[in-house]
Amino acid sequence: QEQEQNQRALYSPRPMRRLAALGWLSGQPSAATIMTLREYVGWESNPVLRRRARRLITRFENALA
Repeated sequence: QEQEQNQRALYSPRPMRRLAALGWLSGQPSAATIMTLREYVGWESNPVLRRRARRLITRFENALA
């Protein structure tokens, strides 16, 4: 339930809530999280948050490789 809540917050209209969701996801390295972040990068218009999500993707891919 907590994971679903944070994934919904990832698409919140509030940038701070999206940042908080990225922070929570940063502690959840998995293939599913990578897929979610890839979708998010395509949706996100804020360049700072998009860059943060890309860094997480790279970090998770390296950790899972």
